[in-house]
Amino acid sequence: MSEHLSFCRICAAACGIVVTVDEGQVVKVRGDAEHPVSRGYTCEKGRALPQWHHSRNRLNHPRLRGKVAGWDEVLDDLATIIDEAKSSDGADSVGLYLATGLAYDSAGQVACGMWMGSVGSASFYTAATVDNAPVLVAAEAVAGHPMLNPVWEPQHSRLLILLATNPVVSHGYGTTLADPVRRLRENQALGGQIWTIDPRRTESAALSDNHLQLRPGSDVILLAALVRELFADERCRDALASTCHDGDSDRLARAVLPFSLEAAEIATGCSRELIDELLAQLRSNYGRVAMFCGTGTTMATD
Repeated sequence: MSEHLSFCRICAAACGIVVTVDEGQVVKVRGDAEHPVSRGYTCEKGRALPQWHHSRNRLNHPRLRGKVAGWDEVLDDLATIIDEAKSSDGADSVGLYLATGLAYDSAGQVACGMWMGSVGSASFYTAATVDNAPVLVAAEAVAGHPMLNPVWEPQHSRLLILLATNPVVSHGYGTTLADPVRRLRENQALGGQIWTIDPRRTESAALSDNHLQLRPGSDVILLAALVRELFADERCRDALASTCHDGDSDRLARAVLPFSLEAAEIATGCSRELIDELLAQLRSNYGRVAMFCGTGTTMATD
């Protein structure tokens, strides 16, 4: 038997793993204790990779209409279908969807993009366009590129807000978190506070210092009210003005003006005392606040 260092591709946390192989058969996967990020952690899905890799349902050969076929036959058939679709309905009738499995194949991603360009189609979709597009738009607006997603640094954070996300189970999305329980507890041990804003009492909420269990759909009113109050803080106002285009800060101030803390209390069903406490934490931890947003927020229309 031999052991090989690799990383898990089940989710974007990409935890380090040690893979045990016996005569071409993957027999065991365990966490890599020397990995600087995951530090030996793996979840149940990661440890089950041998069964998934050798599943009887795995597609090991190209198939055409339910039967095993050669690559030339399959590709010729696909080319015919694509040409017919382009001829009858235009290039945009050819769509391509990239799922999470291709997220770790950088060459494959580039090839797919170039191929779609050669086809002339703009119908290029991914898992991110379904439930994570606002995160990419925000990253491009803040950092200049959609792939420059922020990474939480617990050693520098003193207030972490989990907004409609449950990283204990999902390991985060966009901002990923390997070994989530230990990392959350380490942050608290350093003096950090964790607040969960979520209608559900999730596993992450159970580990948090405070849980705002607001009514579904009321999060935008709560956030707008908090932003309105933070405009009264000169540091927040100046920081926003220095990073916004001319006039954007003023437009934001006008947009959140109707959203008072009283309105947030009514809309969310949360106590005013708890909302005021969160606002105080935001003010006192200026410059050391981090936030994770889940698909529950990014898929909402508002």
